[in-house]
Amino acid sequence: MLNTPVPKFCPRKNCPCYQSLDNKITFDGTYKVKSSGERRQAFYCHGGQHRFSEMAYSTLFKKQGSVKEYSQAGKLIKYGLGVEQIADVLERDVRTIEGWVEGIADKSQKFHEFVQKC
Repeated sequence: MLNTPVPKFCPRKNCPCYQSLDNKITFDGTYKVKSSGERRQAFYCHGGQHRFSEMAYSTLFKKQGSVKEYSQAGKLIKYGLGVEQIADVLERDVRTIEGWVEGIADKSQKFHEFVQKC
């Protein structure tokens, strides 16, 4: 079953409840991204008493791109384009795309490992 609910945990390394499944994490509204205007889910860590975004679970956190751009880059990778070509298409620096590709690969690997455990 691919729609299995994933347990929520705190992704902040400096939080006393970092990755603890016993810690309570709740939805805490949404917020608007300044650069793109898209809305993202926010969470609240009760043990550490702080908020964090859904992007904190991803290695794409703070990579300076939008979810739409990450999706486009992923599709271009799937079609066999290299980082230089993707940078040209998306009008971004090659180093930026390299970071995205690394983040996309890491996220894909984690999803694959999760699906195998189900």
